[in-house]
Amino acid sequence: MAIHNAIASLAVKDLKSASQWYERLFGRPPDSKPMPEVVEWKFEAGGWLQVYQRWQQHCARREPRSHNGALVALTTFYFGGSPVASS
Repeated sequence: MAIHNAIASLAVKDLKSASQWYERLFGRPPDSKPMPEVVEWKFEAGGWLQVYQRWQQHCARREPRSHNGALVALTTFYFGGSPVASS
C-alpha cells in the first residue's frame, strides 16, 4: 500500500500555548483556523497537522483505554485512483 498523505490530529489542554509552540517550531503561523478551538498547518510535500483544544468534561468521562487525544489518518488510493482515508 502506498501512502500519499498523512494527517495528524493532536488534542491539547491549552490551544494558545500549543499554537505558539508550533509557530516557533515551524517558523510560521497556522495555515488555517477552521474553528475557534482548532489550528492547522499544511506541509508542502503533503500532510497536515491539526491541533485542537480538548474539551475537559468530555475527556474526563472517557474510559482509561480510550484513545489519548491523538489521531493519525493515512490516505492511499484504491478503486481506480479514488482517495480513501483510514485511521
